[in-house]
Amino acid sequence: MENILITGVNGFIGSALAARLLSQGKRIVGLVRDRNYKSRRDILDRISVAYGDLSDINAVRYAVTKYEVDTIFHLGAIAVLRMGIIDPVTCWETNVMGTVNVLEAARAAKHVRKVVVASSDKAYGTHTNLPYLEDMALLPSDPYGTSKACTDLIARSYADTYGMDISVVRSGNVFGPGDLNRSRLIPGSILKLLEGKPPVIYKLVGAYRREFMFIEDVIDAYIKIADFGLPGEPYNIGGSGFQTIIKTIEMIIEEMGVNLVPEIVEKEFVEIKEQYLDASKLKLLGWSCRYPIRDGIREAVAWYREYAKEPTKYFYAA
Repeated sequence: MENILITGVNGFIGSALAARLLSQGKRIVGLVRDRNYKSRRDILDRISVAYGDLSDINAVRYAVTKYEVDTIFHLGAIAVLRMGIIDPVTCWETNVMGTVNVLEAARAAKHVRKVVVASSDKAYGTHTNLPYLEDMALLPSDPYGTSKACTDLIARSYADTYGMDISVVRSGNVFGPGDLNRSRLIPGSILKLLEGKPPVIYKLVGAYRREFMFIEDVIDAYIKIADFGLPGEPYNIGGSGFQTIIKTIEMIIEEMGVNLVPEIVEKEFVEIKEQYLDASKLKLLGWSCRYPIRDGIREAVAWYREYAKEPTKYFYAA
């Protein structure tokens, strides 16, 4: 990897990936729409920044060609399921056509060697037998999951049709230092507890079962796939531990040493009840899960405690 473009570098995973690659001495270009309260100053101040929207193919082409990009990590997306339901048009414009624009720019630029595209476990939809395996059908039903399934299929179609070296990453829920999205279970619960408030959980959701992957394991996977992933192949990230939502919240409370119980809210919640992934295929590339769920939560709690003391240390605004 020489010159690396990260779409979504303003996001949680994108910024963590940039931080790791910068620590390895890589040259990074980030495509961003703007600087906002989630933008990390320790990242954007150290990389080349191209301003533009994924839906603008000329902006994407400029970022790819101007900086003679060798490797692309396409993580930019509407990344919250709820936002896809509220505004499906923007979700599809960004996630679907944004992916087309990135791959078209890469196809036109002869210097692009590798593209790694972020899909999601939500692309699988509901299956009777778990864990998800890469050869299972993609059966999403909501706008967000559908957009990620399209992203997935488009990426693999470009690999097959145009002979491009494109690999797809399917991950579930990612957590860890740097995530300021309070709508997500782990950061939202930790930040509420730091404020002396109980975490909120929707009725019945406590029994849903999920796998939460620590950010460092996910970044390991992205880099491993960029180096060794096969063209046109999808790779699952999983293995931290499959458990109920309420158990995850209880772990957070235990690690924080507080005496609060979750607040149960009477509200409908449209989500798949059970999701986790088999990462055997990824392990064949030399990757392994280093952070069981509790270890990851412990690391996350420590970071959020420090963040709460000085919110603008790494971010442009609190």
